[in-house]
Amino acid sequence: EAFAAADKAGVDRQNLYNAMSAGPLHSSMMDFISAYALEGDKTKLAFTIRNARKDVGYYSRMIDDLGVPSILSVGAKQALGIATAEGHGDRMVPELVDFFTGLFGTKTG
Repeated sequence: EAFAAADKAGVDRQNLYNAMSAGPLHSSMMDFISAYALEGDKTKLAFTIRNARKDVGYYSRMIDDLGVPSILSVGAKQALGIATAEGHGDRMVPELVDFFTGLFGTKTG
């Protein structure tokens, strides 16, 4: 989502990555996604959007069974669910960048 928002705002993707990776937001997941957003390499995280949605669903059900709210999983589950419903389910998770650029009406890459 952040890379699509950067496109919409006219911010260079590499500059966004440089700023985010210099601080506490830097993570392996960020590197997996940025490999696709910056270089087109989706193989760093070869896991489908459909499987990610399924796994977030498992977590969501566990939290529901515990009787406590999950704030973070709601957004992830919704985004992954919409992407799957719109035909992106068999694509790799890093390709969510394309889903969000389409949603935001911005360019890809």
